[in-house]
Amino acid sequence: MKTLLFRSPVLSVFIGFVIWGLSCINLLSYSFFALSHVQSLLIAAPLWIIPLALFLDRKPSILLWISLVSSLLFMISYQFEKGGIAAGLIIPWLGLVIYLAFRAFQQGSLSMNIIDMTKLAAYFYLPVGAIWAFVDRLGIPVLGYDPTIILLTAVHFHYAGFMLPMAAFWLAKVYPRNYLKYLNLGIIIGIPLVAIGISATHFQWPSWIEVAGVTIMACSGALLGLFYAGFGLMQKRTLPRILFIIGGLALFLGMALALCYGWRHVFLIEVLTIPWMYAIHGTCNALGFAVPIVIAWFIRMKKLPFIFVDAKASEKV
Repeated sequence: MKTLLFRSPVLSVFIGFVIWGLSCINLLSYSFFALSHVQSLLIAAPLWIIPLALFLDRKPSILLWISLVSSLLFMISYQFEKGGIAAGLIIPWLGLVIYLAFRAFQQGSLSMNIIDMTKLAAYFYLPVGAIWAFVDRLGIPVLGYDPTIILLTAVHFHYAGFMLPMAAFWLAKVYPRNYLKYLNLGIIIGIPLVAIGISATHFQWPSWIEVAGVTIMACSGALLGLFYAGFGLMQKRTLPRILFIIGGLALFLGMALALCYGWRHVFLIEVLTIPWMYAIHGTCNALGFAVPIVIAWFIRMKKLPFIFVDAKASEKV
């Protein structure tokens, strides 16, 4: 007997997805190498990808609806020229994620293990992404950074900063293995180390700082991708199996490219320019990894709305 699972909190997520899809129609004529593609990836995060993760984390319904409103203003911000109005429209999303980080800290404890700290880190890195989105929309120069780098930093902390640690947390909770603790630790420290390394290169500090930071981050992420692909092979249901494998392999590919780019100071690969990185690496991490993984967890936990699923199925690994 099949039953339709419909949960009103996720209706806000579905609305966000539809609006994001409609907003991308006018981008179909653009190349993946255009900055408009980067903006569409960034807008997708607050509109529906991160809210899906918040629903998995059992956040109250009211927060999902507040998230929808704030993310709509976030999207509208990118319809304005850079300036005070555009930046002001980012503030509601910034306020929400700061609140989420504060609540996560309140609910945590100093005795948390590495796995729980991974989720806490995700909630702390998310406001960093919102701050950089605010700076991007404000359009003022910050320490001489190129505007493209500012935009990419906002994207980085929404996906690598939030979705990657959350995905690591979910896997470690369901598939507890000691080595995943060290993997999660690498992700926790790797995210800020990449930002430090990029800043080091910008200020012409020793190149090994970026190489070291990217190596820790990329290797941890690539291994997580392989573990997700292996976890997918263990699933009994076809759709979660496919989604976990796709997400895992996309993460592995994206992190492999990041590793190659980080080592450009040692072994130059001319094709790996910044446009190539956000077109391939960014798309792999956002649409190739984050989307399939979070949907796969929804299906596995039987929380996916608007889809007929077998209510008697109980495929647990």
